[in-house]
Amino acid sequence: MAEVVGTARLTSFEAVRDKLFPMLLPPKRVESLGQGQMVARLLAEGLAVAYVEDLGPNEIRYITWGDLQLWGIGPDGLHQVALWNLQEQSRPLFPVVMNPPDKKDPMFIWMVGDGYDASRLLLHDWLAEAAAQVAGDLVLAVPERHWLVATGSANPTKLAAIRRLTREKHDTSVFPISPHLYVWRGDRLEVLPE
Repeated sequence: MAEVVGTARLTSFEAVRDKLFPMLLPPKRVESLGQGQMVARLLAEGLAVAYVEDLGPNEIRYITWGDLQLWGIGPDGLHQVALWNLQEQSRPLFPVVMNPPDKKDPMFIWMVGDGYDASRLLLHDWLAEAAAQVAGDLVLAVPERHWLVATGSANPTKLAAIRRLTREKHDTSVFPISPHLYVWRGDRLEVLPE
């Protein structure tokens, strides 16, 4: 995937509005790639969201503070537009739901492969729906850009397996995000302690 950091040249906000999406990255990648230019915010330990213009198959451009100045919008406005676009793109998609034999405590897996699977953890309506179906707290894993897993915290054996798989995927991915598991608290994420 081609990744570019740089301010759009004389492009109006209206021309790019429908192409703006949130993308999860590790904070260190935001720092090294963007050198302070990229619009980003920290979500939790080891987890940040940046914003991209989707330029087509396998090509994105990270949004910079210069873009916001050119467009006359703030970071909160960008976040709202990017979430709206992600929600609309996600509407026809459904996660794979895996159930144990007793059909309780499902595990949800997003693997659409559109580059925004991990970013779907920003869709709080979906997380609230998933949280109502699992046993215990909702636990999320985002080891790489193309993978989001959600499950309940009640089964320690399943959590240990997900933790192990998350680390493996993170360590072997071309686009790693986080080796941590996160607990969703309704309005924020927290790292799930070992």
